[in-house]
Amino acid sequence: MYLRQIPRSLRPFQPLGRLVVGESAGISHGQLAFKSQQTQQVRTLVYTKDGVVRARGLKKNEEEYLTVNGVTYPGNEDTLKDAKTFLGEEYSLPDPVILQTITHKSFAHGKKPYNEKLAILGKEFLRLQASHYAVSQTNDNPHAINKHNFDISPQPIEVLSSSVALHEVCKKTGIHKNIFWKKRISENTSTGQELDAKFTGEQSVFARSIHALIGAILLRHGEPKARKFISEKLLSGPYSLISVSEKVYAPRP
Repeated sequence: MYLRQIPRSLRPFQPLGRLVVGESAGISHGQLAFKSQQTQQVRTLVYTKDGVVRARGLKKNEEEYLTVNGVTYPGNEDTLKDAKTFLGEEYSLPDPVILQTITHKSFAHGKKPYNEKLAILGKEFLRLQASHYAVSQTNDNPHAINKHNFDISPQPIEVLSSSVALHEVCKKTGIHKNIFWKKRISENTSTGQELDAKFTGEQSVFARSIHALIGAILLRHGEPKARKFISEKLLSGPYSLISVSEKVYAPRP
């Protein structure tokens, strides 16, 4: 990167103004009109990479930061396909809303609608439902109240609503392939080894999209429908957080 500027010593002489005499100047004989000529100093910033000019001026080419994995925002007909399949007809959402749920704030410098607030709402609601599920499981605790065990350890709740488990669910649904985001770092710069999902930011980004879908369903369809969605899609079936958690947190041999 370099700053290109013409040195003052090499610039041609530029007069500050000129005198105009006569009627051609729109004035009567004998009068003088002084028209100032404003001069402006211009600086140009040029960004180069590997000897190739990538961008001139301070504005970056939009297409470069709007493209992820070869797909330019807002994507194509396949971009929302996996999310729609996961939702099904009962929990369907408008296309712009689905697009927002799979757009992370790291994408395009936050210029496009992103999923942060939807994800916060969905995360808290999922945690609430995971808590309800955990305390309502069949148990032999003599101190249970209406068969609800409130002495349960918080660990099962943390596991069911963890980013680790939701990251795996996102990958199983295929939604991860279409998320618009900017990876933090992909490999160790000193060793060249590829970093795991936690360090690249992938784990939290993928989990956030699932959280955002829950938040969007809660706002669009209401609490009963959102509760049913979690029960049917995330606490049972092929994308069950319970079965995913058992695999993720299984003791290693």
